[in-house]
Amino acid sequence: MDLATTALLRIDPDGSTFTPLHHILAINAFATNAVEPALKLLGADILFYPGMTNSKDTRPLCDPDVPPSAFMPSATARSGTITSAKVLEYELLCGMAYMERRDWASARTALERVITYPCKDRGASAIMVAAHKKWLLVGLMHEGKAPSLPAHTPQGAQSAYQLLNKRYSSFASLFDTFKQAELKEEFESNQDAWAEDANTELIAEAMAAYQKWQIVNLRK
Repeated sequence: MDLATTALLRIDPDGSTFTPLHHILAINAFATNAVEPALKLLGADILFYPGMTNSKDTRPLCDPDVPPSAFMPSATARSGTITSAKVLEYELLCGMAYMERRDWASARTALERVITYPCKDRGASAIMVAAHKKWLLVGLMHEGKAPSLPAHTPQGAQSAYQLLNKRYSSFASLFDTFKQAELKEEFESNQDAWAEDANTELIAEAMAAYQKWQIVNLRK
């Protein structure tokens, strides 16, 4: 994993151009439990996606002044095509990588790129809905209260989250209150739902953080 990351960063030192290889690397990093070596690339800010630029730069690729965004998409085309689902899954995996490090601020930022993704047909994809569940829990651990959706979240996505993620919203709304018994009941009565969403460990960590945030809030 370290070799693959190093190779991609040699081609694009800033890691700013998204390619199909980013998606493949992220999947393999989790499959092989080698997230840490891949973070050098996963943590880079993506600024360019194939189709954003139509470079007609005629300089040879060996010219150090040619930006990676001018040749990266075509140079990696054989590794597959890029779809919105791959972009969303990549950002979700980036968020999960930061969750493993308990870097809640970075995880929240990555997940917000998923939940605010422009969507068609006034709805939200399954990946966006799954990311919203994790985003709510990460937000609790980041600032001790239910996070607010960014203003640029598509209206259709907001409606989908409100309809499909009621359990998570209910849990989050209780987190910054003194209703510990109700929070515990919400946590324990929905164990099957947390497990089905693969969020058992994450929500258990949020429960463990509840007392800490109550103390912080009292101090404020």
